[in-house]
Amino acid sequence: MDKRTTDETLSRLPGHPLIREVCTRVDEIFSKLDSYHYLRVEDKQDFLWYHRFFREALDAIYENIQAGRLQLLDERSCRIHPADGKHDLHAALFVGSFDPFQMTHLAMALRYLASDEADCPLVYIIPEGHHNPLKPSKSDYEYRYNLVQMQLAQVFKNLVVPLDIGKDADTIEIFRRFIGCMSGFKLTLTHIIGSDVLPFAVAMLPEDLAVWRREAAERNNELIYKMFILRRDCCPPPDAALRRLEELGVPYYLDTRELVTPSSTDFRKNNAFSIVLPTPEIISHLEVLFRYRLNRNWSPDSAANSPACPPAQNT
Repeated sequence: MDKRTTDETLSRLPGHPLIREVCTRVDEIFSKLDSYHYLRVEDKQDFLWYHRFFREALDAIYENIQAGRLQLLDERSCRIHPADGKHDLHAALFVGSFDPFQMTHLAMALRYLASDEADCPLVYIIPEGHHNPLKPSKSDYEYRYNLVQMQLAQVFKNLVVPLDIGKDADTIEIFRRFIGCMSGFKLTLTHIIGSDVLPFAVAMLPEDLAVWRREAAERNNELIYKMFILRRDCCPPPDAALRRLEELGVPYYLDTRELVTPSSTDFRKNNAFSIVLPTPEIISHLEVLFRYRLNRNWSPDSAANSPACPPAQNT
């Protein structure tokens, strides 16, 4: 994205006060890249690849608000109103190892809110904290959660926010804890998930639903569970898993739009450090890596200048 495109983006801030505030914060973060003199042109191009996507997603979220499809949250981070003697709470939960959380994950959360299927006004980002023998080198929960906070806490307030309930917990326990945090609610929970992990999640779902429904009953909650699935081309089509969801009576929506980005594995193994949201806190941690030219570029604009860049992943 060149300066002209950035200026055009800044000139059309959405009318909703919260979305306008988020857009302004996002623009400020990316506008500061020029002040970090140790960043090469290729590094800036990597970071800026996401800028247009974020602004387009925020514009679409604003359109959802204008059309009445989405009602955003107030300052208490949950919009609660009486309904048939209970309270309604709509929220989307995005659970993962997030090692580290990065802009592709943020793009997935915003893609949900920008979709016509979004009826939950808030996406909670929740790192898993359980020990996974398949990921023996996974970073400590506290460190991964702090990296989420550094990218989200001051930027996407009341829209995409970190939630600290994942310590020593896997997905089934995280959802149980969330349901158990309240009593007497009508809960509509949307599970945001990538199609690469969908088969495993669906295999576990009968046991998961039994636990979650039991917890809901004990708390006098009514539970509605749905899935929002983001298609990944790095795995086979999830047809069998989708059929199983239909057999289980679980509503779902499959978003098939392509988003070509690197993955967290590229960050850890291929030195693609320009995939995290460059807030001042994050940049201060990464400065030495960019100063010593340890970052390997990945975006289409910078790929020609960096033949060693890692291959992009499709999300």
